[in-house]
Amino acid sequence: MVQLSIQAVNNCNLFSNHYLEDLIRKNDEWRSNDHKAVFDEIKKIYDAEKPFIEDLNESQLEERFFRRIFKVVLPDFEVQAGTESQDFPDYAFFEDANALDTAHLNKGSRLYGLSEEEMREVEEGN
Repeated sequence: MVQLSIQAVNNCNLFSNHYLEDLIRKNDEWRSNDHKAVFDEIKKIYDAEKPFIEDLNESQLEERFFRRIFKVVLPDFEVQAGTESQDFPDYAFFEDANALDTAHLNKGSRLYGLSEEEMREVEEGN
């Protein structure tokens, strides 16, 4: 009889299967339990909003669900931040409040959204 494997991931070609099935388990982050408190907080948000999700429009879903999760996972983000190429992604995420402030100081330039190290490299011509 053929043994079929059960996969817990529906890979839509965002990552290689090799990474998802083998390499990710070797990462320190994967073996850590640091995520449990964040997961519990996200689960609370999901459980509270689950009865309403199907009936929410896009703006309501963003406000009631996604932005609340973003504030738990990576709280320093900007909404509809324009880029040098005049694209407007829904969200731009930053490492911390300082990086967000630095991005605002460089809004409209090619340095917008770059880390301090990346800005130095651009300025030095690397």
